[in-house]
Amino acid sequence: MTPDNPLSPQVPFPNAYWVIPGKLMAGEYPDEMEQHQTRQKILRMLQMGINTFIDLTHPGDISTSYHAILEEEAADLGVEVDIYAHPIVDFGVPQPLEMKAILDEIDRALEADKVVYVHCLAGLGRTGTVIGCYLVRHGEEGEAALQKLKDLRKTTLKAHLPSPEHPRQEMMILGWRMGQ
Repeated sequence: MTPDNPLSPQVPFPNAYWVIPGKLMAGEYPDEMEQHQTRQKILRMLQMGINTFIDLTHPGDISTSYHAILEEEAADLGVEVDIYAHPIVDFGVPQPLEMKAILDEIDRALEADKVVYVHCLAGLGRTGTVIGCYLVRHGEEGEAALQKLKDLRKTTLKAHLPSPEHPRQEMMILGWRMGQ
Protein backbone atom coordinates (compact mmCIF):
# COMPACT_ATOMS: atom_id res chain seq x y z
CA MET A 1 0.00 0.00 0.00
CA THR A 2 1.18 3.51 -0.64
CA PRO A 3 1.66 5.59 2.51
CA ASP A 4 -0.55 8.46 1.32
CA ASN A 5 -3.44 6.24 0.29
CA PRO A 6 -3.75 2.94 2.16
CA LEU A 7 -6.49 1.77 -0.22
CA SER A 8 -4.38 1.99 -3.38
CA PRO A 9 -2.17 -0.92 -4.41
CA GLN A 10 1.56 -0.43 -4.06
CA VAL A 11 3.39 1.27 -6.93
CA PRO A 12 7.17 1.26 -7.52
CA PHE A 13 7.43 5.06 -7.82
CA PRO A 14 5.12 8.08 -7.43
CA ASN A 15 4.29 8.62 -11.11
CA ALA A 16 2.85 5.19 -11.79
CA TYR A 17 -0.66 3.82 -11.25
CA TRP A 18 -2.47 0.51 -11.56
CA VAL A 19 -5.08 0.27 -14.29
CA ILE A 20 -5.82 -3.32 -13.25
CA PRO A 21 -4.22 -3.94 -9.84
CA GLY A 22 -1.47 -6.52 -10.04
CA LYS A 23 -1.83 -6.86 -13.83
CA LEU A 24 -1.61 -3.59 -15.76
CA MET A 25 0.30 -0.50 -14.63
CA ALA A 26 0.96 2.76 -16.45
CA GLY A 27 3.20 5.74 -15.83
CA GLU A 28 6.35 7.61 -16.67
CA TYR A 29 9.57 6.47 -18.31
CA PRO A 30 11.32 4.25 -15.73
CA ASP A 31 14.70 5.97 -15.94
CA GLU A 32 16.54 8.43 -13.72
CA MET A 33 19.51 10.75 -14.17
CA GLU A 34 21.71 8.50 -12.03
CA GLN A 35 22.15 4.91 -13.20
CA HIS A 36 21.93 3.50 -9.65
CA GLN A 37 18.53 5.18 -9.24
CA THR A 38 17.35 3.65 -12.51
CA ARG A 39 18.51 0.25 -11.26
CA GLN A 40 16.56 0.71 -8.01
CA LYS A 41 13.43 1.74 -9.91
CA ILE A 42 13.71 -1.22 -12.31
CA LEU A 43 14.42 -3.63 -9.46
CA ARG A 44 11.28 -2.48 -7.61
CA MET A 45 9.24 -3.05 -10.76
CA LEU A 46 10.66 -6.53 -11.29
CA GLN A 47 10.11 -7.43 -7.63
CA MET A 48 6.47 -6.40 -8.04
CA GLY A 49 6.17 -8.90 -10.89
CA ILE A 50 6.22 -6.47 -13.82
CA ASN A 51 7.71 -8.42 -16.70
CA THR A 52 6.30 -6.82 -19.85
CA PHE A 53 7.14 -3.26 -20.87
CA ILE A 54 5.24 -1.35 -23.57
CA ASP A 55 7.48 1.61 -24.50
CA LEU A 56 5.64 4.39 -26.35
CA THR A 57 8.60 6.79 -26.51
CA HIS A 58 9.83 8.03 -29.85
CA PRO A 59 13.53 8.02 -30.80
CA GLY A 60 14.89 11.39 -29.76
CA ASP A 61 12.61 11.70 -26.71
CA ILE A 62 15.39 10.47 -24.46
CA SER A 63 19.16 10.34 -24.35
CA THR A 64 19.42 7.12 -22.35
CA SER A 65 17.49 3.88 -22.37
CA TYR A 66 16.59 1.72 -19.41
CA HIS A 67 16.35 -1.42 -21.59
CA ALA A 68 19.90 -2.70 -20.95
CA ILE A 69 19.56 -2.15 -17.19
CA LEU A 70 16.19 -3.91 -17.25
CA GLU A 71 17.67 -6.91 -19.03
CA GLU A 72 20.65 -7.04 -16.62
CA GLU A 73 18.49 -6.82 -13.50
CA ALA A 74 16.02 -9.36 -14.87
CA ALA A 75 18.86 -11.79 -15.66
CA ASP A 76 20.25 -11.35 -12.12
CA LEU A 77 16.82 -12.26 -10.72
CA GLY A 78 16.27 -15.06 -13.22
CA VAL A 79 13.21 -13.28 -14.58
CA GLU A 80 12.21 -13.25 -18.24
CA VAL A 81 11.11 -9.84 -19.52
CA ASP A 82 9.58 -8.60 -22.74
CA ILE A 83 10.05 -5.09 -24.11
CA TYR A 84 7.82 -3.90 -26.94
CA ALA A 85 8.50 -0.58 -28.65
CA HIS A 86 5.54 1.24 -30.18
CA PRO A 87 6.94 4.73 -30.82
CA ILE A 88 4.47 7.59 -30.90
CA VAL A 89 5.54 11.21 -31.43
CA ASP A 90 5.14 13.30 -28.26
CA PHE A 91 1.66 14.90 -28.09
CA GLY A 92 0.69 12.71 -31.05
CA VAL A 93 -1.65 9.82 -31.63
CA PRO A 94 -0.94 6.57 -33.41
CA GLN A 95 -2.80 5.48 -36.51
CA PRO A 96 -5.83 3.33 -35.58
CA LEU A 97 -4.11 0.14 -36.76
CA GLU A 98 -1.07 0.93 -34.59
CA MET A 99 -3.32 1.60 -31.57
CA LYS A 100 -4.99 -1.74 -32.19
CA ALA A 101 -1.55 -3.41 -32.33
CA ILE A 102 -0.59 -1.81 -28.99
CA LEU A 103 -3.86 -2.89 -27.36
CA ASP A 104 -3.48 -6.39 -28.82
CA GLU A 105 0.04 -6.55 -27.32
CA ILE A 106 -1.33 -5.62 -23.90
CA ASP A 107 -4.18 -8.13 -24.14
CA ARG A 108 -1.88 -10.95 -25.28
CA ALA A 109 0.48 -10.31 -22.38
CA LEU A 110 -2.37 -10.22 -19.85
CA GLU A 111 -3.86 -13.42 -21.29
CA ALA A 112 -0.42 -15.03 -20.80
CA ASP A 113 -0.51 -13.96 -17.11
CA LYS A 114 2.18 -11.32 -17.61
CA VAL A 115 2.23 -8.09 -15.61
CA VAL A 116 2.38 -5.14 -17.99
CA TYR A 117 3.81 -1.63 -17.65
CA VAL A 118 2.80 0.95 -20.30
CA HIS A 119 4.77 4.19 -20.48
CA CYS A 120 5.82 7.13 -22.56
CA LEU A 121 8.12 9.85 -21.20
CA ALA A 122 6.02 11.73 -18.64
CA GLY A 123 3.28 9.08 -18.51
CA LEU A 124 0.63 11.58 -19.53
CA GLY A 125 -0.22 12.07 -23.21
CA ARG A 126 0.67 8.94 -25.12
CA THR A 127 0.26 6.69 -22.08
CA GLY A 128 -3.10 8.25 -21.23
CA THR A 129 -4.26 7.82 -24.82
CA VAL A 130 -3.35 4.13 -24.87
CA ILE A 131 -4.87 3.44 -21.45
CA GLY A 132 -8.02 5.40 -22.35
CA CYS A 133 -8.45 3.37 -25.55
CA TYR A 134 -7.74 0.18 -23.58
CA LEU A 135 -10.55 1.08 -21.15
CA VAL A 136 -12.95 1.75 -24.04
CA ARG A 137 -11.95 -1.50 -25.76
CA HIS A 138 -12.92 -3.32 -22.59
CA GLY A 139 -16.31 -1.74 -22.02
CA GLU A 140 -15.99 1.86 -20.81
CA GLU A 141 -17.70 4.63 -22.77
CA GLY A 142 -15.33 7.38 -23.96
CA GLU A 143 -16.26 10.01 -21.35
CA ALA A 144 -16.30 7.38 -18.60
CA ALA A 145 -12.85 6.19 -19.70
CA LEU A 146 -11.49 9.74 -19.43
CA GLN A 147 -12.97 10.08 -15.93
CA LYS A 148 -11.66 6.68 -14.88
CA LEU A 149 -8.20 7.62 -16.14
CA LYS A 150 -8.34 10.76 -14.00
CA ASP A 151 -9.46 8.70 -10.99
CA LEU A 152 -6.73 6.08 -11.50
CA ARG A 153 -4.07 8.80 -11.58
CA LYS A 154 -5.26 10.76 -8.53
CA THR A 155 -2.51 9.43 -6.23
CA THR A 156 0.35 10.20 -8.66
CA LEU A 157 2.59 13.25 -8.29
CA LYS A 158 1.44 14.43 -11.72
CA ALA A 159 -2.30 14.06 -11.01
CA HIS A 160 -2.71 17.83 -11.44
CA LEU A 161 -1.58 17.57 -15.08
CA PRO A 162 -3.99 16.43 -17.80
CA SER A 163 -3.81 12.93 -19.22
CA PRO A 164 -4.15 12.75 -22.13
CA GLU A 165 -2.44 16.08 -22.80
CA HIS A 166 -3.64 17.07 -26.26
CA PRO A 167 -7.19 17.41 -27.66
CA ARG A 168 -6.30 14.98 -30.50
CA GLN A 169 -5.42 12.35 -27.88
CA GLU A 170 -8.69 12.90 -26.05
CA MET A 171 -10.59 12.71 -29.35
CA MET A 172 -8.97 9.37 -30.13
CA ILE A 173 -10.31 7.96 -26.86
CA LEU A 174 -13.76 9.45 -27.46
CA GLY A 175 -13.80 7.98 -30.97
CA TRP A 176 -12.55 4.53 -29.97
CA ARG A 177 -15.06 1.69 -29.83
CA MET A 178 -15.54 -1.26 -27.51
CA GLY A 179 -13.78 -4.31 -28.88
CA GLN A 180 -11.72 -2.24 -31.33
